[in-house]
Amino acid sequence: MTATEFYNEFNILYNNVMSNAAPPLNIYDVSVFLTQAAEELVLTYYRGRPNELLSFDLNEESKQVLNNLVKSYSQLSPAVIETYGEFTVSRFNKPSDLFFLLQETVGFNSELTCYLNKRAIIKPVALDDLHFLLENPFKQPNNKKVFRTTFGNGIDGIFLISKQPLKEYRAQYLQKPHPIIVADLSDYGVSIDGEYLPRDPVCNLPELLHRTIIKRAVELAKAAYLGDLGTSIALNNRVQ
Repeated sequence: MTATEFYNEFNILYNNVMSNAAPPLNIYDVSVFLTQAAEELVLTYYRGRPNELLSFDLNEESKQVLNNLVKSYSQLSPAVIETYGEFTVSRFNKPSDLFFLLQETVGFNSELTCYLNKRAIIKPVALDDLHFLLENPFKQPNNKKVFRTTFGNGIDGIFLISKQPLKEYRAQYLQKPHPIIVADLSDYGVSIDGEYLPRDPVCNLPELLHRTIIKRAVELAKAAYLGDLGTSIALNNRVQ
């Protein structure tokens, strides 16, 4: 769909659902609801159905829907290197459009035989568990695994703790869906995620989802206008 088609079909459905009782929405309002609807759909497909303990890429429907959003990222050297006791803390930059990390590996900057030309997987670790794991010689980072945790006093980035220095970070990640902007927002003095103009294509999700996005956007607009707590809760539960 084009930006104009998104806008026109939203208004047709919105007016039908609201029976022309609600005030018209401007371009910015429509763009916000469409963007929110797209993000909720991505979350829904990424998390899967309740009690379904499968990665999204093992579900054929979810894989087809989200395939366009799976991207690769690499950084050849850490932005910052620090020490944490006997371990190395490396900060790598995040992709600017990161939604969720899917798979990560690192390469080592070490001449030790057991680390040379090795790639290790990255294991997310909670801060509460970090000290215990680093103190345990059987659970520490090694040439097969590196820890990722939260560090940096609010500094944004990917913080990795390793036994030996790192030289490269690679990741597969889920890209945040583009904001769906239906016309130039500069006249309104506002933006969505820093963007003012429609993209081409206007939406980076498959076309088979476009009318689903519009339908959900209208539901969000209706709930916002009516202030219907029950409807808002029901909509929120769909992405839990």
